[in-house]
Parts: sequence; structure tokens; C-alpha cells
Amino acid sequence: MAISITQRAQEKLAKALLGKKDIVALRLAVVRSGCAGFSYQMDYVRQVESDDTVWDFPGGKLVVDKESFQLLDGLVLDYIKDPFKERFVFNNPKATGSCGCGESFSVAK
Repeated sequence: MAISITQRAQEKLAKALLGKKDIVALRLAVVRSGCAGFSYQMDYVRQVESDDTVWDFPGGKLVVDKESFQLLDGLVLDYIKDPFKERFVFNNPKATGSCGCGESFSVAK
């Protein structure tokens, strides 16, 4: 499987990379955090590592490290705007639950 990035998410990621001279990509990672155990983290990347998986999209690249990919395989990354806020949405088939605020998620052991 892989990670899918919707058109809206691609556009938002490309805007985030626009004009960043030393930045080559955005990294999506899973870190231990929050009530449910894991959370998503996005950071700018100056160098792609040899064991990263890379997704090219118009205007940029998204990279995921080997360990995070195990928890992200099958993910659909979307971006939504509603009357209350704009945000990335992570539709992750590996997530089995989330905390009340939605900031962290759990996976089956």
C-alpha cells in the first residue's frame, strides 16, 4: 500500500514549501504523544534520508521515515476548511481509536 494525498492537501503542502530555499520536503512522522499514545507531526526537511519513503506531488515532496510508515501505510491525507478552522485530516486505517480532543490516536497491538 502507500499514502494518498488529496488534491486539497497537495495544494496546502505546496504552499507551505513555497519560497523555502533550503527545504527539500515536508516530513510526516508518527511520534509517541498524547492520551491515546501516538500523534502526527509535520516538519520541514533539509535532507531526505536513504531509508525515507518519498511521495512527489506538484510543488513538493512528502517524506516518511521507515518506522512511521508502518503506522501510516494506507493513510489518506486530506485538508479541510470549515466555518471553525482549517486543518489537515489524517484518515488512517491503522488507527483504532483517538483521544477525546482528537489530537492523538491508538493502534492495535
